[in-house]
Amino acid sequence: MPDAVAGLSVEQRWWLAFTVLRRACEELAPLAGEDPGPWPLLAAEMLARGPVERLVSRWKAAPDRRHRARLVTEVRVGAPDETWIEIARRGQDEPIGRSRKVHAGVSRRGPDAPTWQGAGSATMALAVDLGGFQLSHTLLIADLDSLEPVNPFDALALTTEPQVPAVRVVHFSTSDPSRPADVELGWINGEPWRLSREHQRAWRTVGLARLPEVKQWWAASGMATLNISAVCMPEATRPSSGLDGRDLWVEVPLHPQVNAHPEPEQAVLDALQSAVRVAARRAKIAPLTLT
Repeated sequence: MPDAVAGLSVEQRWWLAFTVLRRACEELAPLAGEDPGPWPLLAAEMLARGPVERLVSRWKAAPDRRHRARLVTEVRVGAPDETWIEIARRGQDEPIGRSRKVHAGVSRRGPDAPTWQGAGSATMALAVDLGGFQLSHTLLIADLDSLEPVNPFDALALTTEPQVPAVRVVHFSTSDPSRPADVELGWINGEPWRLSREHQRAWRTVGLARLPEVKQWWAASGMATLNISAVCMPEATRPSSGLDGRDLWVEVPLHPQVNAHPEPEQAVLDALQSAVRVAARRAKIAPLTLT
């Protein structure tokens, strides 16, 4: 990325992301024997929609059929997704009020409809984005007796393409023999919200603190990038690994049971040590001992 990207507006960054995707696909299409694709039509659709859109679920009728509810998520470029529940009277599309808003996204395939708790309130359980790939849970409640005003949708259609830096496509291969050895620390995949905040923070702090010595050890592997990440899932899992050219990907489990561990840093260190052992076995080098 050129330094100039830091000074771009929200609309320009949004259009730059679209342009990167477009240029990459246009380069790959001939290699796959496919047509370039309807990119001019897609660009026109993007401009007509603008960098803001709302995703809505189907309406769900209350048990007494006097009201109905739907879930709404506003996707705004440069800001967290916001989600809320809207309530409308039977047979009307114009809502009479909404619940509070939370920073939570939903599936782009379309959000599910809320659930009515009797005839007086509609609810929806959501995963809330805390930033840094950390999630929590919240329960949205739209109570008929305490609804908030509904804001009109402020669409931001654009008439011209935002000016962005030129995008150049460079062909890259993970098998390139000139790529140097390196180590990258990934995030906690799966269901990271099942871990305590202390364990989630420890994954970053301990991992980044140990990264220099792991990089020094990996330099003798004869391979390129070692990607280490964790996965948190309720069911038991084992470390897994996969080769991509000269890159090695290693994923180690951080079970929800580690929440009972009195020392989150030690639990994370044990997981990193497991990742190092797997990487050493795949690269056929002596393992590094993390103490």
